[in-house]
Amino acid sequence: MRKHLPVLLIVPLFVIVMTWPAFIRVFDSDEFWLRTWDRDIWLNYWNAWHVESVLAGEADYYYSDAIFHPLGLSLAFKHIALPHALLFVALERLMPADDVYSLLYLLMLCFNAFGAYVLIQHLLQDEWSALFGALVAGASPYFLQGSTTPDLILTGTLPLTIYCLHRAVLESRWRFAALAGFCAGFSAFISLYIFVFTLITAAVYVIYLGARRWRQRGFWRLLLCAALVCAVISAFRLYPMLADRALLSEGLASYHGRIRSNDALDYFIHSENPLTAGALHSLFNTPAGAAHERGYLGYINLLLLVCALLQKPFRRSLLPWLATLVFFGALRLGHYLTFNGIEHESVVLPERVLSDHIPAIFGAIGLQEYYQPAMVVPLALLSSYGLARLLQARSVRMRALVLLAAALILAIEFHVPRAGHTLAPNKTAYIGWLRAEPEAEAIKLINLPQQGGNPHYHLFLQTLAGYPQAFGFSSRTPESARAYIDGNLLLRRWDKNRNVHCLPHNEAAFMSAVERLLTDGFSHVVVHKWRWADHLFMHSFANAPAAYDDGEVSVYRLLDMRGSCQSARISPPALRHFARSPWATPGPRSAILSFHPSQAIDPDHFQYLTSLFSEWQRLTHLYLEADELMMQGARGHFAADGALAASLEDSDEVFLLYNRDDSEASLSRVKAALGPFDACQRLDDDAGSVVERYLSRQFDCALFTASDRLGADYDNGARLEHALLEATQDALDVQLLWGRLPSEPHSISLQVFDDAGAKALGYDAAFGLTSLARHRVDISALEPGDYAVKLIVYNFHTGESVSGKLSQSSVRFERELQIAAIERS
Repeated sequence: MRKHLPVLLIVPLFVIVMTWPAFIRVFDSDEFWLRTWDRDIWLNYWNAWHVESVLAGEADYYYSDAIFHPLGLSLAFKHIALPHALLFVALERLMPADDVYSLLYLLMLCFNAFGAYVLIQHLLQDEWSALFGALVAGASPYFLQGSTTPDLILTGTLPLTIYCLHRAVLESRWRFAALAGFCAGFSAFISLYIFVFTLITAAVYVIYLGARRWRQRGFWRLLLCAALVCAVISAFRLYPMLADRALLSEGLASYHGRIRSNDALDYFIHSENPLTAGALHSLFNTPAGAAHERGYLGYINLLLLVCALLQKPFRRSLLPWLATLVFFGALRLGHYLTFNGIEHESVVLPERVLSDHIPAIFGAIGLQEYYQPAMVVPLALLSSYGLARLLQARSVRMRALVLLAAALILAIEFHVPRAGHTLAPNKTAYIGWLRAEPEAEAIKLINLPQQGGNPHYHLFLQTLAGYPQAFGFSSRTPESARAYIDGNLLLRRWDKNRNVHCLPHNEAAFMSAVERLLTDGFSHVVVHKWRWADHLFMHSFANAPAAYDDGEVSVYRLLDMRGSCQSARISPPALRHFARSPWATPGPRSAILSFHPSQAIDPDHFQYLTSLFSEWQRLTHLYLEADELMMQGARGHFAADGALAASLEDSDEVFLLYNRDDSEASLSRVKAALGPFDACQRLDDDAGSVVERYLSRQFDCALFTASDRLGADYDNGARLEHALLEATQDALDVQLLWGRLPSEPHSISLQVFDDAGAKALGYDAAFGLTSLARHRVDISALEPGDYAVKLIVYNFHTGESVSGKLSQSSVRFERELQIAAIERS
């Protein structure tokens, strides 16, 4: 081991310096410190907690109902770096969890470096050059600057696979063939990305080795041995994915259709390096604000690569590594070429072609930058070849000096300053309060907010408290896991960081959602106010007192949500009258105009009202100030002249709310902006409040006012309020009014059948996001005769049609709803 002593000493020291202050923080137990604020870090705490539960016999490795409770979800596609999780569980008994994470981060980088050293030293038989390659592999900017998650940076098994494979072929030793298969197969338990990259790299190297050995039976027997061992070990990870075809198809298709690219200058500019970024950005004349991250190769490495290529004896040995580097480097650039901020979509790159032709592998890679780890070992090896050429016939002292100089340059080029992130103890103090609650062992939580990376953080909180929760996060989460969320009004709105209130139009759905959550054991809603977007849903609890509030976190008992139906707080009275009216069915293109000429609404109350009516397109309050008509909206106060009409241009219907005592002169100024709309309905109450309903002239008021309404309730939750059809010689004009849209993507099909029941023509369209829809169907090609026009609703993804029942008679229909009969002459 004496000749390898330099690498055993220098690699850990180099890693400590390049990741500072991570090392010193390992011994600091006073603060919860993270090296970087990376949302995926929280996943790894949960992964270790889950693996510990599995070891204790309390959980299934490939399934959990602790998140997405009560349905749970399959974890077949979830990235769990098993060796990291096992070491985490073991070390957590000796030191705090955040210190364990910092220590394992350093150990992973050292493992990557030592793995690369073993391979490079075996190929070159030069400890000094191999040491430099180890430094390149252990301190890649991708590992230092970006994610610290083990499933993306634990690449040490890749060079060990090639090392064992090379020795197996070179020495005809079965033991090394089996070890190569083990290293490759075990990579599947680190990350499926690393597993795929290892197999591709191994395949390239096998082609290189087989160029001279493909006629030898022993060569193929050794490869078969390695492949069998790899298949057996990886099968334990892959089989749960392959066993469920529906889950497999959905998981592999998660990222299909994403067309993206990365700037090629990522390889040549390191934007977060304060020592070199300014000079490099100036050299390449990059656009203002351009940032190039995590792809930097280093000019010292590029220089050494050129030196390696200039040495003829090395060139053949370089081929597999050069091919691998170029291959993964091209894939990382994405679907088309981008250079210095300019996109060249006509220049199609390999990643686009491979994604289209082999979607199960390349189409399933989440982000193009995930290819970066696969470039680290080839780059390290090529740099080592170049350095070995420079060190030829040099003295030991000179070799050491050149290595130290190269390492210093590498450290300067790869430098990434990090201040770290500290999680204050008061942000998790509420957990102690929860544990003191009566029946604390039966607590089930709803954590908010959900957007902005919060589900990852909530998984970490679960490792501290252990309580099941309704929301969660998992790679490639199947839609079935979200069915419970999508089917509950409260969870569905909170999932989008939107307020949810109990108003007369949705009281039944609101109370049903509350009762369903209580029945399923949910007890508390935890609002992390210090996180993002809490202001977007906090008004949901305006009528429910907080059971706990420390300024950072609020906790609400779900039982208190039963008393949230208090529309009496709504002011002015005309707005309260509207909220209680049968017309208060929200629509994405429905606007509310509240006219109260004497004054504006208090800003705090208006913010509450805005959240209360957030399901509508917008709420605008109108008032007079010095005889000038003013608008009060979400963005403040404006003069209404011209602006009011413009704000209604994309609305399908408008509700005008006022008092009967308001002067006609004032009202006429408001109604002047409603010129493109027809007044369809009016509703008065005894207190003098008036609600008028206006409809865009592209629709007919009969959609609302007709006495013989054609209504239908569909099994997917959609509700058809009415359908109007007008037939001319050449076209059908169909207007549809939906009282409720389906939660999942659906489409409609208008089909025309002749008197013999044969389909004559069809017209399909997506549901869209509006409650009002108008469709024009060309029937000029129809022969004279009698026809029936039928409406079919079907799932956009599966094509399965949806059954339902007529609203008035409750008569069921299985597929087709006839909306009209027409005659062609």
